[in-house]
Amino acid sequence: MTVDLLVVGAGPKGVAVAAKAAVLRELGCPAPSVRLVDPLGVGGHWRARGGWTDGRHGLGTPPEKDVGFPYRTRVAGARSGEVDEALARHGWAAFLIDRGEFAAWIDRGRPAPLHEQWADYLQWVVDRLGISVLSAEVTSARLAEDWEVDTTAGRLTARGLMVTGPGSSARRIARVPGVCSLADFWGQRPAEGASVAVIGSGESSASVVDQLLDTRVGEITVISPSAAIFTRGEGQFENRLYTDPHRWQELDEPARRDLLGRTDRSVYSVRIQQRVGCDGRVEHRRGTVRAVEESEGALRVRYRRTEAGGIAHEGSVLADLVVDARGNSPLWFGAYLEPGTRERLAREAGAADWRAVRAQDIEERIDATLRFEGLNGRLFLPTLAGYRQGPGFANLSCLGELSDRIVSGVKGL
Repeated sequence: MTVDLLVVGAGPKGVAVAAKAAVLRELGCPAPSVRLVDPLGVGGHWRARGGWTDGRHGLGTPPEKDVGFPYRTRVAGARSGEVDEALARHGWAAFLIDRGEFAAWIDRGRPAPLHEQWADYLQWVVDRLGISVLSAEVTSARLAEDWEVDTTAGRLTARGLMVTGPGSSARRIARVPGVCSLADFWGQRPAEGASVAVIGSGESSASVVDQLLDTRVGEITVISPSAAIFTRGEGQFENRLYTDPHRWQELDEPARRDLLGRTDRSVYSVRIQQRVGCDGRVEHRRGTVRAVEESEGALRVRYRRTEAGGIAHEGSVLADLVVDARGNSPLWFGAYLEPGTRERLAREAGAADWRAVRAQDIEERIDATLRFEGLNGRLFLPTLAGYRQGPGFANLSCLGELSDRIVSGVKGL
């Protein structure tokens, strides 16, 4: 059976799209068939088994920004209000009420849920709406008349393919003892007084530093290309742009790049910045890490940066433990695209071949329904929609708007 949309990943974005389709169907409205496929199950990357977290860190986005938020459905026309009402019955508050935990959560000041609790919420939505989830890994995908997707559980066919999630957390800059990937890090028990180098200054890096501050390690050095590690504020003005992507269309390219640079690149949350500020062990070095090698009974992390006047500077840091927290490539999904499909995607993104394609090339070709403008409009890439359509699509800020646009795009295939 060919489904209308096959989603690689059973995380918040996939669950949000499937939830909207399920609610539309319950109300008797036209709705696409949606199936999720994920070897880790629902919310796997929010649990320890996914490698991106140990499951015990707090969610960085308010949980009220759930699978229906901001509850402004348009795809159902005159019945859109009914869709939002139905989705609210599967929202974060409804989840807590169902578990008898809502009042206690309010009384505790509405704290951020742990990652694993967020995964529990996603599983609750899936169970309540009967969303189809296949526990399997995608091994290849080829676009013919429809998508032909091979998985460890067999072949699936779909009219549209949606890619979500960060991919593997096993990236490691060097195969040297003492250098660990993000997935490896959570099982580490650094020695007291050990010096640690953390590569990268994004969300994964913040989680690593947060974890290290709970141990008795020595100096923690964060190395990244940015001039500083900035604070992700929660002011109403930037939040509006994340919640309501329609405002994004009014901004020119410099304004968009500026906001993304301030809120989505090399930023730690306010909470983690406060922890870092109260602990004298953390410092930051500007540079791009080039290599890690064994040296003097420790690990030497070599980095490079360009200084004033275009002068190249090379430096290094000695550490006992190195954590590669750069995250995965945003184009990680290219690894399972069949070569012909992959090269076609690269050409239609304006690159000579896949090796030459940049994430920016694809980002600039994501339309209003969050699909790539090439490949006959059959590939949905919401995580790459931030620059052109609005920054909230790349994260959890407007899952209900994301689902509305994708359902609309699938119905148009």
